[in-house]
Amino acid sequence: MTVFHSFSQYRTHAQCPLQWSFSRRWEPKITPLYFVEGRVMGQVLDLWYGKPGSTMKEGTDIIWEAREERLRELHSSGIATTQDFQESVNKFEFLSEIASGYFRTVLTLDRAAWETLEVQKEITVPLWRGQKLVAILDGVWKNRVTGEIFIVEHKYKASLDEDLLSLDRQISTYVLAMVKNHGVLRTIYNVIRKRRERLGKNETNEDFVRRVEASIRSDENEMASLSPGVVSGGFESPLVTRIVETRSWVDLDFSYAENIAQSRAIRSGSIYRNVGDHCERLCPYRSLCPNVDPTILEREYRPRSSRQRTAVSSAKSGDGAAPSLAPQELPRI
Repeated sequence: MTVFHSFSQYRTHAQCPLQWSFSRRWEPKITPLYFVEGRVMGQVLDLWYGKPGSTMKEGTDIIWEAREERLRELHSSGIATTQDFQESVNKFEFLSEIASGYFRTVLTLDRAAWETLEVQKEITVPLWRGQKLVAILDGVWKNRVTGEIFIVEHKYKASLDEDLLSLDRQISTYVLAMVKNHGVLRTIYNVIRKRRERLGKNETNEDFVRRVEASIRSDENEMASLSPGVVSGGFESPLVTRIVETRSWVDLDFSYAENIAQSRAIRSGSIYRNVGDHCERLCPYRSLCPNVDPTILEREYRPRSSRQRTAVSSAKSGDGAAPSLAPQELPRI
């Protein structure tokens, strides 16, 4: 029997198996705002890069529609506070300003320098005992001058730790899935910089607006280095950071082995709590942890429908030798 896993399942399980277990059964009545932000920005970029000639208004319309959907969710939850409403309104205003600045500067240059080959490309990586890992690439671009093809990963965050890029198993999985047809592709991390809210750099609304406006006024020659910067290794401005990462075969072999180990861990059924910094920042189930309070469960969460669950729940536990690493089975260039 073929069992499909999504990479988001892998990421959640690796972060905390107990959180993964909760997410299989329940979902928050109020979606975490950081998740909504990233999803909406991704939808805007998908439109702008995937539809030549799409306008700035088409992108910002997505943002405003998402804001209305968010406010409806807060209303229907019955537990949203005034602060929840205000924070959501502010976040979408920030998002609109960032997206508009990105369109006027970066996107204009990208459309001239890059050909978009794929947007939201689904890939599948075979694992072991009938399991497959399914993931979605943000984009595949081709440089109009050099002809080189890149995998593109969009990020919406305040900063990016370059030291951890080589450990990004998700990107290594993307590269691995594309090896058979394209060889080992380089990856462009396209990081749209959001309002700083962590790392001791709380940024006021006024500072945020000034930073975006300053980036929009950046010298055109400097912004033009976005594309040549791919060759030299990257580019950074107050609005966007672009970093190029190259994966080695060692990275790909190691990533594939980690995916095998993760799939076996999921199938084993072992559930435990992994305490860390992510608990406060990234876990939408922290009010249920470690012991589920029925009152909180009913007030803040709702059951996931069977349609929302993936086939991983039907996987049978069992041991078995993992197959040879995929990179060794694919032609190297």
